[in-house]
Amino acid sequence: MTAHAHPAEPDPIAGHGRPSALQQVGELIVLFVAYVLSARLGLMISPVSGFATLVWPPTGIALAALLLRGVRLWPAVMLGAVVANAWNGASLWAAMGIGIGNALESIVAAWLLTRVARIHRGLDRLADVLALVVLGAGFSSTVSASVGVAVLRSVGIVEPGRLAETWRAWWVGDALGDLVVAPLLLTWASLGRLTLSARRALEALAIAATAVGLSYFLFLLGPAADTAAFRQAHVVFPVLIWAAVRFGPRGGTAIILLISVFAIWGTLLGHGPFIGPAPGISLLKLQIFVAVASITTLVLAATSTERTEALKAEQELLAIVSHDVRNPLGALRLGTRQLLLQPPDQLGPGARRHGEFVARCAQRLESLIGNLLDSATIRTGHLSLVREPQDLSALVHESADTFRPLAEEKSQTLRVEVPAVLRVDGDRERLLQVISNLLANAVKFAPMNGTISVRASVQDGWVRCSVSDDGPGIEPELLERVFEPYWRGQSSRGTGLGLSIVKGIVEAHGGTAFVQSEPGLGTTFGFCLPVSGERAAPGLVMQRLLSRGPKAG
Repeated sequence: MTAHAHPAEPDPIAGHGRPSALQQVGELIVLFVAYVLSARLGLMISPVSGFATLVWPPTGIALAALLLRGVRLWPAVMLGAVVANAWNGASLWAAMGIGIGNALESIVAAWLLTRVARIHRGLDRLADVLALVVLGAGFSSTVSASVGVAVLRSVGIVEPGRLAETWRAWWVGDALGDLVVAPLLLTWASLGRLTLSARRALEALAIAATAVGLSYFLFLLGPAADTAAFRQAHVVFPVLIWAAVRFGPRGGTAIILLISVFAIWGTLLGHGPFIGPAPGISLLKLQIFVAVASITTLVLAATSTERTEALKAEQELLAIVSHDVRNPLGALRLGTRQLLLQPPDQLGPGARRHGEFVARCAQRLESLIGNLLDSATIRTGHLSLVREPQDLSALVHESADTFRPLAEEKSQTLRVEVPAVLRVDGDRERLLQVISNLLANAVKFAPMNGTISVRASVQDGWVRCSVSDDGPGIEPELLERVFEPYWRGQSSRGTGLGLSIVKGIVEAHGGTAFVQSEPGLGTTFGFCLPVSGERAAPGLVMQRLLSRGPKAG
């Protein structure tokens, strides 16, 4: 079994093993340089009171570094903040105060996310995303904003009337660093090696190209009256959803950062849907939108990944269980078969009856295991089909012959009305499974002396096959649920997987499954598949009575 559980994640508070002295120095230098350069870039973008900016990537870089490589890197954060703010004109004491606040913010965020929330750094769970939003972006950012504004006020840089505005810009900038930059670094560094097939690589390029095109149209294209109605920020959400669902946290974080860069660039140039009376107002409106888009993308990517991993784990667990159960089950069936082959004088009626009972139970268990595996395979999208030209009419007759003895036990009449030949492309065994499941349902629910009809025809390029019974029928409000996995009607005694498997197999063939029913008059289940090759001639309809019994009425 391939384990999907994450290995124990290194603790950034305790450190990551014992790197060499040279490696430690190298990591400190890299983080210091990245912090200073990104801080310098952020302080060039409409700073409030000279030192608080709505665009502050260093917070995300620092948080990711401490989570990935350990809290021992905090000196690089503090020194980077000191140098960046001194470069921007702050006094040494003010720069040191700001640096302490920025380092403390990173340490608090790393401690909360690892010791309290115990997140996976790949942000592949909903709980991880919520922890990052609440504890990282929401709470820890207040530490730096509060310390920084207090320091600026103490040295007379911020006037009392601008305290709230400065604190807000500082907090928003830090929060966006945690929501946009940190997730990108964390997911790409933590989720292992990325391998893409040629088809997936083309899809990734298509997503990136679409994001670039939309971003240019929204944020960089000059004013144009004829396109103003279409230049709304929410038009980027489809591509964000596409990236998050198809490529998980990595895809979502990459596209949200790409769009953010275009959005900030265009807004600073005076273009796009967020333009306000002043650059600060424009950037604030933009960053609020980016925050919402980032949180939405991260949540969607995490939930999509969780669902995929859960389905894979379920399928693997079922495969293991089925393997471990099928081995003794096969031995049981073989032993029972050998027992029933004994001459009557060596095996009494009672022993034979018990042997037949055991054989039926073993067959039932094997069928149940197969249904569970099929259901899991269909839901994970891994159903494999061997597509070849098939004669659906022959498959219908083969399945009907199999169920003739069961119908005879209930004195049911089983009729088949199909053309001589119906050509479809499909997997022989899977199509037999579909027809058999529908026939099993019909035999089960048709009454004693009832009638079961199997019909097939060609209509507008589709082969339509149906199985009808004159059983109790299904209430109209329940019809839409009959194909749901594990859903069972009041009179059903099965697992509720048969019809959902039918629907999954048919849809994998490019067809559709359907149901029609009237309470008290019976039920019709069926499916439609595309015709392959020549269409069946209308006159070649062959009726065959497979099972005869007393017919009611």
